[in-house]
Amino acid sequence: MHARAASVPLVLASFLCLGGACPPTFDPIGRIDPMTLPEDGLECLRLADDWSQPGTPREKKLDALVALDRAADLGADRYVGAVIRARVYFRLSEENEADEAAERWLAAGVEAARAAIAEREDRVEGHYYLAALLGRQAERTAVGALDMIPEILAEAERALELDRTFDRCGPVLAVGMLYIAAPPWPQSIGDPELGIEYLREAVACSDYPTSLIMLADALLEQGELEEAKELAREALSRPAVGDWAIEGNRWRPVAREILERAEHPGE
Repeated sequence: MHARAASVPLVLASFLCLGGACPPTFDPIGRIDPMTLPEDGLECLRLADDWSQPGTPREKKLDALVALDRAADLGADRYVGAVIRARVYFRLSEENEADEAAERWLAAGVEAARAAIAEREDRVEGHYYLAALLGRQAERTAVGALDMIPEILAEAERALELDRTFDRCGPVLAVGMLYIAAPPWPQSIGDPELGIEYLREAVACSDYPTSLIMLADALLEQGELEEAKELAREALSRPAVGDWAIEGNRWRPVAREILERAEHPGE
């Protein structure tokens, strides 16, 4: 399988009930009783944040949604709740791509991200997650994906404008990957050279291993084999600590595939 198709979120349901608790909509398995949660909205938000981190199981992320419903019912910050909800749905869809609920998770995540933007248009998080969720929807859409690209680009660029350093310089990376993955003119905005420029900016901004791997893959596609190998090796050399101890389990095979293809082109 091509490395980008396996892992890149941007080529990287029911509406969020901000006024009160939402009834559970998806996947009752793993859901906790909301009445067992704290009677404090902020504490419920903190629990949802903890339960939504990379590496937590699917069931715990579903519990995070219950905690968010409880937080909303207790009058917790609506913007924070919407952002965490969008992130939970994105991670559920990213980590469980084959799950039959993935498309509904994405739809619910898009609505949550839009709700966050409606609350605070001047904050990066809503725009960033909306771009990411729409991008993942486009990847799964057989018809109409090209029509989604202008909005994905607009949201990614807005996130970049507001805070290019957010999520390890994710907005820069997102814009670059969109230019690389989109079809070229006249079909769409695709421009691999421009995309690589953005990816280089992302690596300069934060050389987290996923950025190195995405740049390596893009360079490999352009025939820049030596630099692609160097970047893939650098990513593989990073110790499995912190978030990379978890996220690396998904990305290291991608880096090894890039390295193999760069070392044996044409095979």
